[in-house]
Amino acid sequence: MSSVGQPLSRLDGRRKVTGGAQYTSDVPSPEALHGAIVHSTIANGRTISIDTSAADGAPGVVAVFTYRNMPRMKPVPKPWSHLHPYGQGYLPMQDDRIHYAGQPFALVLANTLHEAAYAGTLVKVEYEARPPDVFNAETAKHAVDPPQFLWPVSSSIGNPAKGLADGTVKVERVYTTRDRHHNQMEPHVTLAAWDASGRLTLYDTTQHIFGTRDLISIVLGLPRDNIEVVSHFLGGGLEARRTCGRTRSWHAWPPAWWVVPCGSS
Repeated sequence: MSSVGQPLSRLDGRRKVTGGAQYTSDVPSPEALHGAIVHSTIANGRTISIDTSAADGAPGVVAVFTYRNMPRMKPVPKPWSHLHPYGQGYLPMQDDRIHYAGQPFALVLANTLHEAAYAGTLVKVEYEARPPDVFNAETAKHAVDPPQFLWPVSSSIGNPAKGLADGTVKVERVYTTRDRHHNQMEPHVTLAAWDASGRLTLYDTTQHIFGTRDLISIVLGLPRDNIEVVSHFLGGGLEARRTCGRTRSWHAWPPAWWVVPCGSS
């Protein structure tokens, strides 16, 4: 192959490094409402009380959603396979349970992002905390093989134990890495727009536009033909986008535009 070992320019590389790429957050949306997500500070348990009164009265705030007033979403099908859109069983702000650290438990809608983020700091919550499940040698004993998705997720080749035992030199080291280290080129943003007929256009940074459309169709109960997912550029993929994508939620609220930045409060 003549291309192996040769420097190749990305087709979108110049536009990305010179500011010419239009990411989701760059889509013009002058009438947008901005949503700030409020995250849990515990990793396991439930919310006992959520006081949004101060946030409700903050400047520019249009609405504050918690599990008490968040519209009910439809459950996703199980088990997942290549026949189903990518997604997960947990849907945000549907009950009082806290499943993981940083889980969304409130969503503030305001006229500007700064107003939404500030109001998010005014939401008061009381928890019933429970011991979190932490990965260690003991919990690893209870690990299970996940269902197959698209292709086998585990494989074994050769005999590592024998190879290590037969080696003439053995080097043992312990390395640790941060659990959050993504440095994507764009902020986490989803932009949703409804027209007068009820058609939804969803601007999102996703590598799976059809799966995103199918998943939104399921959880919101909208016809697939009434949903269009637009992804112009990817400023970061894989877990950097997917992890955040799991905490997004959508709801029709006037005006027609609604932008939801992930992790903004």
